[in-house]
Amino acid sequence: MTHGNEQLKQMAYAAWSGILKTYMGKAWDPNGLRDMVTGALDKAEHLRESRYGFDILDTFFSDSISPEDVARVMSHGEARRPVRLLLADPLSEFGQLRADSIEQNSLVESKKGLGLVLDGIRQSGRAKVPSRAKLDGLSYTDLLAEVRRCASDANVLVHYYETPASGPMYFFRDIVVFGRFAAGISAAELPWFEVVNNMEVKKDLFDLMQEEFEYLWHRSSPSPRCEGGEPLTADGAYRVFVAHAYADAEYAVGLKALLDLADFETYLGPWSNEPGEHFPNRIRDELSRADEIVIVLNEDTYTESDWLKHEIGAAWALRKPGRPVYIGSKCPDLRVLGEFQASPINTTEDMASIIEYMKQARQEKSLVGEGKPAI
Repeated sequence: MTHGNEQLKQMAYAAWSGILKTYMGKAWDPNGLRDMVTGALDKAEHLRESRYGFDILDTFFSDSISPEDVARVMSHGEARRPVRLLLADPLSEFGQLRADSIEQNSLVESKKGLGLVLDGIRQSGRAKVPSRAKLDGLSYTDLLAEVRRCASDANVLVHYYETPASGPMYFFRDIVVFGRFAAGISAAELPWFEVVNNMEVKKDLFDLMQEEFEYLWHRSSPSPRCEGGEPLTADGAYRVFVAHAYADAEYAVGLKALLDLADFETYLGPWSNEPGEHFPNRIRDELSRADEIVIVLNEDTYTESDWLKHEIGAAWALRKPGRPVYIGSKCPDLRVLGEFQASPINTTEDMASIIEYMKQARQEKSLVGEGKPAI
């Protein structure tokens, strides 16, 4: 009887609080969350008109909603009730700690999320948005400008918060999906909730979540703190470590010469070493200091160089941004480099094209706090 009474209490609480559904996953499962969001969207689009619109609170918005659902949300922007998107400032303490917890770079995650926003606006047809290929080539500053322009045309507002939130929260008219956080800390043991606004009850769960969203919105900014920020280091240098096999030194030296002309601080052993210097220590120091590692690969020679293998392994262990470049018709298949785009360096034009991408990375570095290189 006691168990039955407890179950009745739980059912009454769920009904009174407007809880429609809960989702408990022992491990992070984006598909489970996305299914809940899709279900909430389906319900919201069949609800009568309400005084609530579409609001989203997330950290970076890089993996929590499917691209198709993003487009559906963006299609609901109205002049009197725009879609409001509240994201973490990638340089806030919360944004950086959150990125560290998933072993990612906060600026990179922010760019992914903003790219998804623009993709959704494009698919919704509410504004003219450049192609994904063009967006991927933009610096962070230029991407922010594109987001502001396109979002304005689509009646979407994007703000950035620094205060840790208990969210994420996805509001669709009178329905909100939220959960998975407590006091700003992600906890897989906590459930997600799908809650409907109980019009008969004041301060129900929907109202409490909406109050928190409004609290953060009014303390947020339309521009992230990194926009126009200070350089990463006092001297503003962007340090590049060129890893290569000795047999490919001709290409590596040519690349270093072009990098030097473009004002990069480049290390290329043994040419950058002092006479009599203990080069293993110098290599370790330069790998630690580098903002990115350019890895020169040749399918015919890379397996013969132990030093190149050591340097690739060290770059991976240090979580340094790696830029694989290759000689010949294709890049060697290295699983550790699978997440990076490889580019050829067979000609001077190839090398110049790579350096243009590196200039964008150098520009983004000036927007990021110390110790957070941009990829």
